[in-house]
Amino acid sequence: MMDKCGKVQQKVSCVFETEILNEPSNKRQFQGYKVVASDVLKNTALLSDVTRSIATEKLDGTCVFIAEFKGRPWLWARLDRKPNKAGDKRFKQYRSSLQKWEQSSQDLPKPSLEWDIEKDFKQVPEHWIPASDVPIVNGHPQPDQNGHTPGMLGGEGSMHSCKEKFEVEKSLIVLLM
Repeated sequence: MMDKCGKVQQKVSCVFETEILNEPSNKRQFQGYKVVASDVLKNTALLSDVTRSIATEKLDGTCVFIAEFKGRPWLWARLDRKPNKAGDKRFKQYRSSLQKWEQSSQDLPKPSLEWDIEKDFKQVPEHWIPASDVPIVNGHPQPDQNGHTPGMLGGEGSMHSCKEKFEVEKSLIVLLM
């Protein structure tokens, strides 16, 4: 079914150019600046004919995957696998080296990072699966350019194991038919 629909399992970039404001962030307590969208459309958005689109609001927590779990329709919650402290430190060092390389004459070899998936990443809960387009190398889902491995969490640990599950399941049956 996912092949028939317009699946989106990666983060979608903002269509507007971003600006940095010299004032404290509302989202991050210790960040002394804000990153906000401007009124200027990015060139990539213009090239994709975004001006003919209808904007809708995306609410936090609404990224779900509809699939069976133990023979029943289920809403799987989005859960990215992220680096642990040691992996995050290595990733930040890599990103810093890459940024310096990009700003230099690029005479030296381009920095690279080889992840050790088992050592560099946090464990995922039972019933976690990688998103459908995540590359798998040697049996391990690979992180994206941001160091995250997009995935979904189903079952009792997912967001729809609560009291509204019955109504959700009735709706899913209609959607899946």
